[in-house]
Amino acid sequence: MKRTALVLMSVIALALTSATAASAISAANLQVVGTVTVGNSPRSIAVSPDGLFAYVANTQGSSISVLDTRSLAVVNTIALSGLPSSIVITPDGTTAYAALCSSNEVVTISLATNQVTSRIPVGNCPRSLVMNSMGTRVFVAVSDDHAVSAINVSTNTIISTGTLPSGSHPYALALSPDDSKIYVANYGTSTVSIINSSDLTVSSSFSTGTSPASLALSRDGLSLYIANSGGNSVTVMDTGSNTTVNTITGFNGPYGLALSSDGADLYVANVNSSNLTVLSTSTGITSRSITTASGPSWVAVNPINQFVYVSNIYARTVSVIGEPSPTPTSTATPALPTSEPAASLASTGSDVVPQAMLALVLLLTGMGTAAWAQLSRRRRN
Repeated sequence: MKRTALVLMSVIALALTSATAASAISAANLQVVGTVTVGNSPRSIAVSPDGLFAYVANTQGSSISVLDTRSLAVVNTIALSGLPSSIVITPDGTTAYAALCSSNEVVTISLATNQVTSRIPVGNCPRSLVMNSMGTRVFVAVSDDHAVSAINVSTNTIISTGTLPSGSHPYALALSPDDSKIYVANYGTSTVSIINSSDLTVSSSFSTGTSPASLALSRDGLSLYIANSGGNSVTVMDTGSNTTVNTITGFNGPYGLALSSDGADLYVANVNSSNLTVLSTSTGITSRSITTASGPSWVAVNPINQFVYVSNIYARTVSVIGEPSPTPTSTATPALPTSEPAASLASTGSDVVPQAMLALVLLLTGMGTAAWAQLSRRRRN
């Protein structure tokens, strides 16, 4: 019976691993599959944990557009009293935090009602937000104060502030997988600072390309990608040694960055050339260039269907990029189901997980039957 249990565990692990690997989309097949009109100057995009909604910060529109990722339609618009530059969502999907640079505050928004629920004064021009993995802290890059502040999520108050060198103008943040380090892109000094998240003290810093505007950290935390918007390059940093291992050129105003779910591709939004560059992280070579719309400035990846969302700041749109739906191979009318089907994930754009789970159930059922038969034979003997 112990052996049977071990085999069952191996089957489960194999099935789940296969489902995860299969869910990643191929860079070779990526194309624009939809375009959605949103508000004025869309920038930051945050996708809900369940992948059903994308929240788009309309920087000059004083609003957030709520995009239904299944219908690719804006289903709500959240009015704000300032200009939003960044959004993060709590792990439970109930609350969003939005940085309003013009009104020097971070607001909380109930995603059940799409209403602002509290306001947190944070200093001059909060530019970027990042939340820790437990959802207990929100870190804020306060650009014009050259500082980073920490918000206690349970009280929605500032609990500490760390100061950066004068002229830093922190523009983007990334948090290490263990939540211990904050990487800060300093737009004004063309540097990246590394801050201890516990007390917000600067532990080290290093030079990068001109005007770093965005950061993307690999899932294992070993590689940091930096979009140097003024230098038309992307810097790749080894976080173990805090040294540059590669500088990739050939971009045109690289601004937004995001990594694919499997870490194989880096998506780079080129704000000056209306395209999204797909870069292989293993080779540093461009594999695709996908035309979006005018002024692509931010990139977000849906954790469920792996679609890529690009906000086009001048076109006032969001480009939705993914693999196109397969063309039917037969025109025959399918047989009607004899009973109501179980809950489906078709609305997420992928049926990989249901297929894997079905295979898993069949495997476990067969193995369980065999084990029961073996046990019965032993009892009879």
